[in-house]
Amino acid sequence: MDLIAVKKEMKKILQETISLINYIVAEIQAKNFQKALTDYVGVIGVIEELINLKINLSTLEKVEETEIETLRSVLKEVVNALENADFVLFGDLLEYELIPILEKWAEVN
Repeated sequence: MDLIAVKKEMKKILQETISLINYIVAEIQAKNFQKALTDYVGVIGVIEELINLKINLSTLEKVEETEIETLRSVLKEVVNALENADFVLFGDLLEYELIPILEKWAEVN
């Protein structure tokens, strides 16, 4: 797969992931925590794949490592929020931290 095809595929995955995260945020706001957690488990694997794709693209394009570290930092905060059963923080992190990072990646790609 060439670089352009990888970028197109990554953009598609990013857009689908952002839509799913928006849905999860809506579920949290509706206090459907079990559904939100179940859906979030599926998002975790996709985000890992996106990180791996971004690392591969970074190698080719010399993108700064700080973008990946920022995402990892937000994901650690998400884990802490879940460990503390703080669903308000969980939703806020998804909506105000994670989605903007993924949207930025989608714009660049």
